[in-house]
Amino acid sequence: MRLGRHTNGTSCEWAMQEVISKRLTELEYTFRDEFRVPEVGRVADFLVYGKLASPYKVKPICNYDLINIEAKSNNFTMLIEQMNDHAQYCDYSFAAIPDYPIPPKWFMRQLLVRGYGLIVYNFNTKEVTEALVAYRNLRLRNPELRKKILKELSKKK
Repeated sequence: MRLGRHTNGTSCEWAMQEVISKRLTELEYTFRDEFRVPEVGRVADFLVYGKLASPYKVKPICNYDLINIEAKSNNFTMLIEQMNDHAQYCDYSFAAIPDYPIPPKWFMRQLLVRGYGLIVYNFNTKEVTEALVAYRNLRLRNPELRKKILKELSKKK
C-alpha cells in the first residue's frame, strides 16, 4: 500500500487503511488504493473491482462491481461529501471509521438514507470489528464515468 498524499504514515487513518488493505489482499480482491478521479476532484482511498467472491466462499457477491471505501478518522462532514462524489460512479460505497469518537447521529442517518455501508476499526485489537451492509448506488450513478474508471483500473499498475 502506498502512503496517501495527506498522511505521514502514523495517523489513525493510515492504520485503518493498512488493515483494510491487508484484509482485501487476504480475500484476494482486486483493488487500487489512492486512486485519483479528476472528474469528481477526489482521490479514492480504495476502489475494489472485478469479480468479487464472498468472504465466506459461498457464492459471488456480484458480477463486476466497483466498490469505494473511504477512511476518515473524525471529519464526518467531509467523509459524507467524499462518499457522495464517489457514489456517482461506484456501485457500492463504504465509510471506514475508528471506534472512537462515537459518530454523530446525523452521520449515521446519512449512511442509512444514502445506502452507504460502514466499516469500524478498533485501535486496541488493530482489526475491523464491525461492518454494516451497503446498498447499490442507483440514484447518483454516472455509467460513462464508471466505464472509464473500470477501463483505467484494468490497465496494469
